[in-house]
Amino acid sequence: MKILCWNCREGRKPVTVRELRQLLVVNDPDIVFLSETKLRANEFERIWVWCKMDGCYVVDFEGRRKGLALL
Repeated sequence: MKILCWNCREGRKPVTVRELRQLLVVNDPDIVFLSETKLRANEFERIWVWCKMDGCYVVDFEGRRKGLALL
């Protein structure tokens, strides 16, 4: 089982999404954990669909607290 943990800092930036795409292609993980996403659950949906993972749990960011996502 492969697990990918990544502090992606800012999930809204196109560069961050491209880097995530490269990591997923190269590593082919079973589980992906993203921290400091700075995304709300509804904003994260397009990334989750793109990743083609079976399930997703997102903790929204609030103020200075960063978000989390488990795929």
